[in-house]
Amino acid sequence: YANSILYWLNQTGCTNGTPASQTYVGIDGIRADFADGLPPQCWEYIINKVRSQKWDFVFLAESLSWPPPSAPTYRAGRDFDILCDSVYNAFQTATTATNYQAIFNAERTGYGQCLMLWNGASHNAGFYYTDPYQALIRYMVGSTIDGVPHVFYGQELGTTESFGFSVYSGDVPSLYTYNSLQPAIVNAIGNTRVDQLYPLYATVGQARQSSPALQSANRYF
Repeated sequence: YANSILYWLNQTGCTNGTPASQTYVGIDGIRADFADGLPPQCWEYIINKVRSQKWDFVFLAESLSWPPPSAPTYRAGRDFDILCDSVYNAFQTATTATNYQAIFNAERTGYGQCLMLWNGASHNAGFYYTDPYQALIRYMVGSTIDGVPHVFYGQELGTTESFGFSVYSGDVPSLYTYNSLQPAIVNAIGNTRVDQLYPLYATVGQARQSSPALQSANRYF
């Protein structure tokens, strides 16, 4: 498992012996699907092995649970940089400031200072129905709090449930075939309802990147 990541580091230019000041080359991180499936001792070995070649490599653990805390997710927080649980389920029904505050507080209570992924959609667990601005709202709210805001590729083009990709499996994009975003791209051309999505996503991301306050764990509502 560790060697598979080292292989891709080598293939993308971050070979063994790359100076620490030049590790901007190479892939930057992985999402560990079902991170619970390997014991912490195994992940500790993998992480140490990979970081001996690229010290700033990022590890994200998918450990699906809701509500927090979940023991496997809590354990993953010891080794992983970012935790991804089922917050997207809670986001789906959040409609008020109080709802969002409860979500953020539950994660903080359950996992302490661990960085949580504020993912509003998942590749295999559903999207927002007919309004692409629903996903934007979740991204904007997640960008105001400590953790990691999340954009599912295509949201900036106006993808919704069952629309935007060329091939679907049920109401989610198919994972097992070449899948194009051409339908979303074509739909966005001249469409005043969605052509502002990308500039909005970009502006929110730039605002967060430039503001230590928006990223800080010292938060209040």
